[in-house]
Parts: sequence; structure tokens; C-alpha cells
Amino acid sequence: MQIEPAEVRHPLNLPPGSIRAILAVMITGLFIVLLVLPADRVVELPLFLYPLLSLLLVFTVTHSGRGDATTDTQPFGMPRWIFRLIVLGGIAIAVSYQFINHRDLLIQRLTPTTTQLSEWPVLLGALFGGFIIGRLLRYGPWKSTAMYQDMLAWLALLCMIGLAVETLAVIFIRPTIPEGLNLRHLESFLTAAVALYFGARS
Repeated sequence: MQIEPAEVRHPLNLPPGSIRAILAVMITGLFIVLLVLPADRVVELPLFLYPLLSLLLVFTVTHSGRGDATTDTQPFGMPRWIFRLIVLGGIAIAVSYQFINHRDLLIQRLTPTTTQLSEWPVLLGALFGGFIIGRLLRYGPWKSTAMYQDMLAWLALLCMIGLAVETLAVIFIRPTIPEGLNLRHLESFLTAAVALYFGARS
């Protein structure tokens, strides 16, 4: 008698890759919004966006050729290429538009300031630390349990809320404060937590 393979459960009972797809789209959206804001909006791209952008490469690569061709194994039941197109196509269009129409503004916004560069070691540590911890968690006996998977998923959802808060703060609050708005702790946490999720689920 043939034994049916055990059903594989994914976070929040969503199709595999769904949470990563939301995170990837949120990171992409934050980058694009800050990049294409009008010139009268004085904004700096948060330095933590650069480590998060590197995780988009992990997202696009790890979705290549994974699973089968049926829709129930795709993020939200949609073909994997749609999310890759949103991420890569969205960034390409935004950068190309700014390069053609506002080249100096594009270069200015993509160039970190001297003050920002002092944050780089901490953010790099958060990126690598979070990702490595996530990879190690993959080998634990808990990796297939519903509680563990859902806790990771809720962590990712909190990160998405954090990304939305970060976007609003950079656009509307930081420019109105003369001494600037210090979001380093939030940015380091978001970097580590998102990297941990990608490490654990990629």
C-alpha cells in the first residue's frame, strides 16, 4: 500500500513564499517612493534600505525553479514571475525615470551622507547576524511546527508595519525636525528581523 506523503504546512497556512513576497514588495515600494519624491521634498534614503535591497536578490533567486507548476505552490496562488517582475521591473522603471528626468537628484538620493556611513557597520552586522540566525533555525526540530512558522510570519508582518512607519517618518516627520529624527534602532531591528525571516524561509 502506498503511503501518502505528509502535508507540508507553510506560515499562516498561506502558499509558500507569500510572506517573503509581501516583504519584497514592501521593501521595493519604500525604495521607489523615496526615490521618486519631487525635488522639493528633502529626503535621504535610509541607509538600512541598501542591506534590505540585497535581500531582494535572495527573494528572486530562491524563487527560481522551486516547487511545481501548480498555482497552489505559488505566493498567493500566483505565478512566481509576477512578484519578480514587480520587484525588478518596479526598481528598473523608477531608476530609469529619475535618471532621464532628474539625474542629479537621483545621484544625490542614492549617495549616502558621511553621517549615514557611520551606521554601516551596525546595519551590516544586523543583516549578516539576522540571516545567519535564520539559517541556523532551519535545522531545528521545530522548523515544521505551526507555532514556529506562524511566529516567524507575525514577526515579518510586524516588520511590514515598521516599514510603513519608516516611510511616513522619513517623508513627513524627519524633514520638520531641525536635529533630525533618529531611527537607527528601528532600522537595525527591521534589518535583522527581515534578514532572519529570509534566512529561515529561503
